[in-house]
Amino acid sequence: MIQPDLQETLFTTPKSEAIEYCGVKELIISQWFDLHYLSFDILKIDVLTEPQFIELVFVSKLMSNIESKLMLNYLLSKLQKPYAYNYNKIFFNVFTNEWEVSERKLIDFSDMELLEIVIENADEDKELLKEYINQIELKISDL
Repeated sequence: MIQPDLQETLFTTPKSEAIEYCGVKELIISQWFDLHYLSFDILKIDVLTEPQFIELVFVSKLMSNIESKLMLNYLLSKLQKPYAYNYNKIFFNVFTNEWEVSERKLIDFSDMELLEIVIENADEDKELLKEYINQIELKISDL
């Protein structure tokens, strides 16, 4: 079974930043604690540890993408609590009916498909395409 990421680090996240990152109201997040989806009550803390932040992001991603409580409960029943899992590294394999770890970051598109989508969405906006090129060049210079 996949293990949650409970490694403590020196990094913390202020509660307000975590809430903004997830795009969910504080009272909704507190309800997730009441429903046993979170291991901590957001109303009782000011700063999240890294495992708490990872858990909050993972649960918020599931909540925003799965409408059925029955399906959500089923998926979560296949994981150990707390749900401190990096959503970019695990996925639910519908063929094995289990969560699995990916060795690389999960994305929905190949790099070329993603690039084609970006270019297509820019249409004929030359300035936007130039900005994309500048951002790519900056990233390359940082490598």
